[in-house]
Formats: sequence, C-alpha cells, structure tokens
Amino acid sequence: MMPTGTRSQIIKIIQDVLPKFSDQFQGEDIEREPIVLERPKNRAHGDFSLNLAMRLIKNRKITGVSPRQAAEALKDALARHRNDIIEKVEVAGPGFINIYLKRSVWYDELSAIHNLGAVYGQSSEGQNKKVHIEFVSANPTGPLHVGHGRGAVIGDVLANLF
Repeated sequence: MMPTGTRSQIIKIIQDVLPKFSDQFQGEDIEREPIVLERPKNRAHGDFSLNLAMRLIKNRKITGVSPRQAAEALKDALARHRNDIIEKVEVAGPGFINIYLKRSVWYDELSAIHNLGAVYGQSSEGQNKKVHIEFVSANPTGPLHVGHGRGAVIGDVLANLF
C-alpha cells in the first residue's frame, strides 16, 4: 500500500523540475513526456522507480548524452527541489531513477489509518450505478482448463466487491 496522494505529489514535483531539466539539455517537448512511476518489485530499489531519462533518449527528445547522464541530471534537479516527501533519489543501472520517501510520509499515513478506523479506504465511487461484469463460464462441450477457473474466481470476486 502506498500513502494516499503520494504518487500524484511526486508526479507534480517531477513536472516542476522538468523545465529546468529541459533548459539544461535543450530538449524538445520534454515537459509533455508522460511521467510513469512504478513500484519496484525489490524494496531496496526505493518506493518508486522512474525510467523517464531512458524514454527521453529513446524518443530522441534529448540527444548527445547517455540515459545515465540524463538520469543523473534529473536526480540532481529533484534533489535540489524542496519538498516534504522525498528522502533521497538514486540512479541505478542504465538510467533508472529510484525515489525513496521520507519516513514521516509513512507515519502520517499510519496515523490517518488509525484515526479513520473502519472507514479508511471506503469510497462512494460508482455508488448506485449498475455494473456489468462478464466472466468466463465453463464450456460444457469442451475440456476444462485452469483459465476457466481463474476467470470464474476473478468474476466472482469482482461481483462481490461491487
């Protein structure tokens, strides 16, 4: 689980530093490149991972530098940006940017969970709206396989959730 609103806060921080980063490399339309934050499978790689530098090089929005050099420059720009949620930023491999959150972000979220109690995570999204869920049923004339069971379980779980 990720603290509420953290992803959007980090995206906003990255958007704030991109114009300075763009000036440094005289890149084209850098600010328009989508910012895709991922949760690393290995927690040692931070709370979020970003491959923006590699995509900027691949899409030829920056030329004349390696993805790692671009990632280092973006890391430096992020490190200089004042914020309350990022603890540190590291560059890994060919140009991945790993972002680590401050512990206070996690403590604040735990406090919110404790204070909200049973209502934490509840949502009225889609309330009183009909939902059509179509999921697999077994074909009586064909062989059964694992996919039939998987589809049935997923459909049943979604129906129960809605």
